[in-house]
Amino acid sequence: MSFVADRGGARRALKLLGRVGEGRWLALLLLFTLIAVRIANPAATELLQVKFFDLLQNIKPRAPMEQSPVAIVDIDERSLSEIGQWPWSRLVIADMVGRLADGGARVIGFDVVFPEPDRQSPGIVAETLRQAEPELREALRRLPSNEAVLSEALRNAPVVLGQAAYSDEVPGAENRPPPPTIPIGYLNGDARQSFFAFASLVRNVRELEQAAAGVGIFSVRDERDGVIRRVPSFIRVGDALFPSLALEMLRVATGQTTYAVRRGQFGVEGVIIPQVALVPTDGQGRIWVAFSRHDPARYIPAVDLLNGRVPPERLAGKLVLVGTSAIGLKDIRQTPVDVALPGVEVHANLLETIITGSQLTRPLDADGTETALALAVGLMLILLVPLVGPFWTLAVFLVTAGGVVAWSWFAYAVSLQLRDASLPLAIATLVYLFLVFANYIREATERRQVRGAFAQYLSPALVEQLASNPKLLKLGGETKEMTIMFSDIRKFTQVSEQFKTNPQALTQLINRFLTPMSEAILAQGGTIDKFMGDCVMAFWNAPLDDPRHPDHACAAALEMQKVLRRLNIELDKEAKAEGWPFDGLKIGIGVNTGDCVVGNVGSLHRFDYSVLGDAVNLASRLEGQSKGYGITIILGEETVKRAREKWAFLELDMVTVKGKKDAVRIYTLLGDAKVAESQRFAEVSALQQKMLAAYRGQSWQEAREALEAARTYEMEFKLKKYFNLFSARIDAYEKFPPGENWDGIYLALAK
Repeated sequence: MSFVADRGGARRALKLLGRVGEGRWLALLLLFTLIAVRIANPAATELLQVKFFDLLQNIKPRAPMEQSPVAIVDIDERSLSEIGQWPWSRLVIADMVGRLADGGARVIGFDVVFPEPDRQSPGIVAETLRQAEPELREALRRLPSNEAVLSEALRNAPVVLGQAAYSDEVPGAENRPPPPTIPIGYLNGDARQSFFAFASLVRNVRELEQAAAGVGIFSVRDERDGVIRRVPSFIRVGDALFPSLALEMLRVATGQTTYAVRRGQFGVEGVIIPQVALVPTDGQGRIWVAFSRHDPARYIPAVDLLNGRVPPERLAGKLVLVGTSAIGLKDIRQTPVDVALPGVEVHANLLETIITGSQLTRPLDADGTETALALAVGLMLILLVPLVGPFWTLAVFLVTAGGVVAWSWFAYAVSLQLRDASLPLAIATLVYLFLVFANYIREATERRQVRGAFAQYLSPALVEQLASNPKLLKLGGETKEMTIMFSDIRKFTQVSEQFKTNPQALTQLINRFLTPMSEAILAQGGTIDKFMGDCVMAFWNAPLDDPRHPDHACAAALEMQKVLRRLNIELDKEAKAEGWPFDGLKIGIGVNTGDCVVGNVGSLHRFDYSVLGDAVNLASRLEGQSKGYGITIILGEETVKRAREKWAFLELDMVTVKGKKDAVRIYTLLGDAKVAESQRFAEVSALQQKMLAAYRGQSWQEAREALEAARTYEMEFKLKKYFNLFSARIDAYEKFPPGENWDGIYLALAK
């Protein structure tokens, strides 16, 4: 009896191992690989992590303070408009400092730097007024400099000047020793090497720097995605540490004379302003800022301050930052809760965060806890899927995921701790998806067999579409904006006659022509619709979306010209070697953009993925017009309008093509951005516009003069035949005027 029981247990164990199978062992390998990646914490995982922290702040940002201890004097657009361009005279800044001090500001911090002497200082002005009377120039030299006036204002007020830190050496920076730093004490060892190192400082004029109560760094280090989440408490230049603008303002406001830095196992743990605050940091000394959303109530326009329109209570006892929200001064930042925030408000948020003790913190055990959590959830999934199947496991997974998210949210909402739920969930999700995939290997194998059977009758691309979505097996499609291209060989009949006794050679020639043309189109993301003898039809923006489809079509057209030149060189050499005449292949290309219907078009028994619409017909007509105009590439107006890149577009004419009632403006493409920015193109484009304007206005002599001037460029841009065409038109219209109602539109009778 026991023997039978033992055998039954063994069978159940073997059955379970069979259900675990190779897929589960691979899932286990995947889990440990992901855990190793999590421990290594590369840039991608760190970015996912901070994006999750951004989500937490977006859901619950720090609430704005009703009575904020911080105010911002804003150098805004209105202030620049009324006072003048930045930088302002030091006399204006001195007046601003005086008004802030008189208003009772507790400390004043400048989120700007004054690196050069004021050009409006009397002594500097005297040197520029070389034609003035010597007495006037001497009188100006005797006046105090604007720096002296501002320095006096700085001595009479608690002011912290800002300075910028740069990762590279700043050319032309003043070669003088760095400013004296405030004494810094180190707890648990010297932590200077943990702070971010910068190569140079852009400092204030020496006279101003010596007069200020403090100097702080206003530079913030963007994270990999350009979002400001953490602000350095100190930065390092050489072996010296320099405090941030916010910390220095707090030190000056409280009359302290030292800082302290506490070192931990993984770098810096926090910075201390004695008798003020212990500010937690990450290992590199950066402070996590608890951001509130943009608060206009913090701002005082600088022009209102200077004109005495600010009530004293807006300033009394406040930590006042002087900065800018003007777009032109380029101090706009992205934060977790605002896409565009003036940089000065980042420092305001940091000050409020420290003063209110609402700093966000990342616990020292967070990485280990989150890694262990990911491992536990992954192992649970690997155990449960073989036992209860993927659907019940999904329920368990969703409950577990909800618990992880709730744990992370509770830590943030209650304790302001940043605990990451995204990476544990990402790891668990990948493991779960892999397990589900393993359970459906057999079904996938059967689907591959079906594909193999259908592939004998249908194209592989269509089979894949039908296998993933059988609803595609119907006529019709979707309407999309697309760019269409037609291209064929000019005078193909004459080329064919040379091979009438050797049709196989003609086929080889066509293949040699179509291959590089197709490669040029495919390289730019185009779809080859069909080959019609020597003609190629292609389109962009389907089946895959391509937001830059007009640009890619233009790039393909230019590349097709290049590869044709190379092909002609090869064919010419071969023709000379074999002793038969060869005049070179020439092509015409028509490109147009517009709304089309794209999808499976045809009958119930045979259909192709193709495109239909008026824009398609117009592209074909434009290609046909290239021969008459002597132009290789002709583009419709919509393609030119929708192109995002800079191209050397040149307007050719306004025409009504066969089969259409409305006139279209047509262009040619003479080159890429380099050509478009050249002086030669600018000159020929201006003459061309002048010629067309005179032509449409029936000013024939003026049109002829502009055209003859433009002929200087006809060989360079291959416009000789086009200019000959318009010269003949002008002569004909001058002899036989088209009438007052003529609108300058040419009726193209040929396709």
